[in-house]
Amino acid sequence: MIIFFQLLITTRDSARKIDREITYSLRSLGGSRLDFFFHVVWPVSLPGIFTSLRIGVGTAVAVLFLVESIATSEGLGFYIIDSWGRAEYATMFVGIIALSIIGIIMYEIFELLERKFCKWKSL
Repeated sequence: MIIFFQLLITTRDSARKIDREITYSLRSLGGSRLDFFFHVVWPVSLPGIFTSLRIGVGTAVAVLFLVESIATSEGLGFYIIDSWGRAEYATMFVGIIALSIIGIIMYEIFELLERKFCKWKSL
């Protein structure tokens, strides 16, 4: 839910970039609204969606840390804050590195999905 509006605005802005001539061409060829969505809107919007997801991963991981450090007594956020409070800095940095690795893995997953589903972008 944290990145919902970021994703929504990016998707909306991507869909607004569609040239009117493409819309007119599809209609003149007898394309339906479903054809318009799957053959025009979806391919134009998908790279923006994946970019937004990759950017949103950082926000999501930061919010995850914040919520776990304040509202729960378990999780990596609590582990990091608890280690810091006990002055166990080596343990604290293990938690920070683990949280960073989770963020990097999620980022790379979205990167791989974008390369798989948006092959035309890298041409």
